[in-house]
Amino acid sequence: MSTVRKKILVYLVLVFAFSSVFYYLMITSGSISGYTLPLMWCPGVAAVLTQLLFQHNLRGLGWGLGKPRYLWVGYGLPLFYSLVVYGIVWLTGLGRVDLTVFMQNMRPSVSLPFQSPVLYLIGYVLFMTTLLLAVGSVQALGEE
Repeated sequence: MSTVRKKILVYLVLVFAFSSVFYYLMITSGSISGYTLPLMWCPGVAAVLTQLLFQHNLRGLGWGLGKPRYLWVGYGLPLFYSLVVYGIVWLTGLGRVDLTVFMQNMRPSVSLPFQSPVLYLIGYVLFMTTLLLAVGSVQALGEE
């Protein structure tokens, strides 16, 4: 058997073994609470272990941030799409939002130094998208 086939087989066996533990725990407990994040990390852990077993380093995994331009596009494009869609909805009168009420409701949980409701909304969106990007990256890193 070729080395590539061995690596694939070892990876698949490790993913199956690791994820089986969490599937078993989910089934026996009747709940997925607390098991989804480790389950999501099973493919990543299996990939790292497979790489270490065969090449004794992590160079072959292709980790890297990439070009800053693409990082900014990946961060900004969803914000742009949202701005276009919500802008159309608000400008056509199909929906409305009271930014003052929004700011009053959100300020207890996200305290930002802005008095203007528009600036507060912009700060809130930037803060939350950055926070959610960081949290989502940690959660999904094992699968990617």
